[in-house]
Amino acid sequence: MKIFGKKVTYNSVLWFLLIFVPVSIILGYTVDNPLLLFVTSALGLIPLAEKLGEATEELAKHSGKLVGAFLNSTFGNATEFMIAIFAVKNSLFQLVKASMMGSIIGNLLLVNGLCFLIGGIKYKEQKFSLKGATTNSTMLTMAVIGLIIPTMYHFLLQEEKTVLSLEVSSVLFVIYFLGLLFALYTHKDVFNPDDVVKEKPIWSKKKALLILAVCTFLVGNLASNLVGTIEHVSEILGLSQLFIGIVIVAGIGNVAAISTGIMMALKDRMDVSLNIAIGSSNQVALFVVPMLVFVSYLFGNPMDLVFNMFMIIGLGISIFVLTLVSIDGKSDWLEGAQLLAVYAILAFMFLYIPY
Repeated sequence: MKIFGKKVTYNSVLWFLLIFVPVSIILGYTVDNPLLLFVTSALGLIPLAEKLGEATEELAKHSGKLVGAFLNSTFGNATEFMIAIFAVKNSLFQLVKASMMGSIIGNLLLVNGLCFLIGGIKYKEQKFSLKGATTNSTMLTMAVIGLIIPTMYHFLLQEEKTVLSLEVSSVLFVIYFLGLLFALYTHKDVFNPDDVVKEKPIWSKKKALLILAVCTFLVGNLASNLVGTIEHVSEILGLSQLFIGIVIVAGIGNVAAISTGIMMALKDRMDVSLNIAIGSSNQVALFVVPMLVFVSYLFGNPMDLVFNMFMIIGLGISIFVLTLVSIDGKSDWLEGAQLLAVYAILAFMFLYIPY
């Protein structure tokens, strides 16, 4: 695409958005304008999330499978995690739950939808491992069970049982690492076929570590600014924290998954695209959410796993629709459009929920 006679690429847009990183940091200390600080922080987090994901992938290529898996677990969703940490610290649990659920739903519908659509425009039909997709979906169903049980307990018995959320989080945490063991060792052929050439790192180990450290520090600063303005922005724009968390905040964290997933789809590597999208959802549900529950105890204000019923409904619909379109092990552009349509419908629903 050309603007004013110059070619505009995805990378050039990211470099431009990096301007908002120092702008957000400076505004955080000098200007009392919550909406401006929110917008600049959100825009600055987009390229940082992309670079953080890129640095993590490069560092993982230098490491063994176990260390690489740990790095992906720790930094793969670092942007969402840091935003959520500051929200937990400020007791904004509604925002935390919304952003986590939004990240899961966004990966399932938005990321997969864009990958199916754009990959399907280039290729009439794309194939992927049904076994791998089914295993990932089963893991996600396990996560849904863990998120639904505390919610059902709360709404049916009208009781708060924070310790139940802690116990469930511990189970989810364990099953996540068992899933890594399954994918990396006992059944690695399902997720890492022999015909897939292992990618060589582009960056040196020192460069990857440096960029990872710098981006982590900057993301922490911008995440603090973003979270600190959300209550004011909610009032100014007339949007609920639920919508801001589940669509806007979660969308920022999904940028890296979207760009990498689309790139793989255009190379006709739909297995990798699905693993990125569904794997990221599993990571959030089975690793990040339990970690947030554990961290909340350190702040002396425990967070439970009682989610808004609309969130649970949206999650159930997302998994059901994705299972329907992927059950044949093939994808095309129409299925991508269908996933995006469901995501848009759910986004409109969350827009009108007043809390």
